[in-house]
Amino acid sequence: IGAGTAALMLGAMSAIGQVPTHVPPPVAGAPAVTIERIKVHAPTIVGNLEGDSADRDVLVMLPPSYAANPKRRYPVLYALHG
Repeated sequence: IGAGTAALMLGAMSAIGQVPTHVPPPVAGAPAVTIERIKVHAPTIVGNLEGDSADRDVLVMLPPSYAANPKRRYPVLYALHG
């Protein structure tokens, strides 16, 4: 195939991967969550071949009752990309 055809195919493939994300509307009267940004060190990726930092930014979403109940245990959901 020619370079023009290859470029067209690559452009079409990347467009397929870009799907709009549906964001639901906010729930009226729902209490607000607290979002904290922390850094987590990942020793398993120190010195990785891509040269990426082993210190990763992580967003932590805390439920509205978290500050008032420091001894309560909460379920956790980890959302990892890639």
